[in-house]
Amino acid sequence: MVISSCILIFFGDKICNSKNKTTGTNKTSKNLRFVFIFNHWVETITDYFLYIRSTKIQLSMDLSNLLQGVIGQQLISGLASKLGIENNKTAAVLTMAVPLILSALNKNSNTPEGAAGIENALNKHNGDLLSNLSGFISGGDFSDGSKMLGHILGGNQGGIIDSISKSTGVDSNGIGSILSAAAPILMNSLGQQKQQQGLDASGISDLLTNVVGGMSQKAGASEMGMFEKMLDQNGDGNTSDELLNIGGKLLGGLFK
Repeated sequence: MVISSCILIFFGDKICNSKNKTTGTNKTSKNLRFVFIFNHWVETITDYFLYIRSTKIQLSMDLSNLLQGVIGQQLISGLASKLGIENNKTAAVLTMAVPLILSALNKNSNTPEGAAGIENALNKHNGDLLSNLSGFISGGDFSDGSKMLGHILGGNQGGIIDSISKSTGVDSNGIGSILSAAAPILMNSLGQQKQQQGLDASGISDLLTNVVGGMSQKAGASEMGMFEKMLDQNGDGNTSDELLNIGGKLLGGLFK
């Protein structure tokens, strides 16, 4: 490692030139042993923090990209068919809903109590649903997702549904069903990663912060702030096609 090598060169040079003032005996051998041990620990600690950083980045990428590819297409086509809503309108709803749900989860995780609550919920969702997504959608029972959504969005839920309905042209019942299906999928993805990586409440909070931070970089912090403002104002803000466009930026080419 560059850092540990620099430390080794600097301290090694100093210590190699050190003398015992009383006897004049060179202490190079003893001191070099200390330097090499110290250097080993620096490398170990540095590698650990680099691993943690890369793991968090990978986790955030996995979650923010969850709905892209096969899962995304299954979700869109499955829900559209089950609910009798056009594919493009189902996609439009999800384009707005996914960033909102993730932002709400992140906001909830910012307190110790909120993070602990999310951790407890994730203990019940380990990712099994993701392996049978078509069965989950075709079954059409999204009641658990509806309860989950109520906990995530709280009193903002009704206003958010109305706002998305105005922007997409999908009625409130359809919006509610789509969001109630999306919430368990996101929670199962989080639960799966919690289990695989051994995340505690603090780790889950960090993960959500990284995910939302990544979305902010992708769409722009000010634009991402519109979703957060929507959560703060009970969803009664002036929602327009702008939010839909921002959601499209966040989720890339998922709905093309």
